[in-house]
Amino acid sequence: MNDDNAYTITIGDSIYSTSSIDTTFTLNTTTDTSVNLVDNDYNYVNILDNMIDPDRVEKMCKHYPSLRKAWDNFYSIYKMIDQDYKGNIESKEAI
Repeated sequence: MNDDNAYTITIGDSIYSTSSIDTTFTLNTTTDTSVNLVDNDYNYVNILDNMIDPDRVEKMCKHYPSLRKAWDNFYSIYKMIDQDYKGNIESKEAI
């Protein structure tokens, strides 16, 4: 297509072209579990606007016990990785 608003999507060996994007997806069974969605419209402010507010999560945990469990598990893993990162990665980057 020579249209400036044309889009081409490649999935496996199949190529799909269109002049507009329909955000409706049909998912079929596949053995490929990878998904790669690229958003090139990012900047520091956009990232901060989409960050999770830990104080808000703590308040939500009072009403949602499953969120409390998931949040506690996430925080435990984060603290272990943070400690490992500081000891193994940041210390080597300083050298």
